[in-house]
Amino acid sequence: MRIAYHHNNWVYRGLFLAVLALGGLFFGGVSAGAVEDKPWSLMGGYAVEEGALFDGTYNLSPAWQLNLSRLEERLQLRAVYLPTPNWSLQAGYDFTKEQYLAGLKYRGELGENTAFLAKATGYRRRDVNEYLLDYQCDLEIGVNLEHDHLVFAGIRGEYIPGKPHDPEIYIRLDLNWNFGRDWHLRLEPLVLVEGRIDHRTTLSRKWPNGTEAGIYCKNEEFRWDAGIFVKL
Repeated sequence: MRIAYHHNNWVYRGLFLAVLALGGLFFGGVSAGAVEDKPWSLMGGYAVEEGALFDGTYNLSPAWQLNLSRLEERLQLRAVYLPTPNWSLQAGYDFTKEQYLAGLKYRGELGENTAFLAKATGYRRRDVNEYLLDYQCDLEIGVNLEHDHLVFAGIRGEYIPGKPHDPEIYIRLDLNWNFGRDWHLRLEPLVLVEGRIDHRTTLSRKWPNGTEAGIYCKNEEFRWDAGIFVKL
């Protein structure tokens, strides 16, 4: 669920440039043949409405990660523990809303083309005794593994103690096509039972050294946005 919270755009532009600069320093020291072995991943971009966005993860060990991100207008720092390949436990802090957070992610294979996905994050205000649980569960079905076409049937929502609970039920498609020289087109329409239709369309290109750059447009909760991104 989207929670909009606006900060000074110049602050995030500065953070965005710093993240890309740091990524460039890392990337400049990594040869094309060693990209797959790098202990970090980094995405940076800029959107018309959302402003600067980034998502950086550093692998401290096979079981521990640190993640710093600004996505959906929220700046968050997380420590991630991976006890098994299909479990992820997280704890951290949301600087935008001044909340502590703790959560988990799970992926379980149900068959050759089917999986169950679940994630939940609990938030607690730093100075106020307020709690929020943001959750999402999906049944993932692979309909064309050659092109990575997927269908998701899921439910998501925000649970706040003492307030009415109204989860959203939806169907989401993840359709992918490769064409030309390393170009990729991705369509992600989402249809909610209530009748609203969201979507995201992404056009990107990936180079042999692992760098990916692209543009996208999206409509979420009747809010349009478009932007660019780079992944290192």
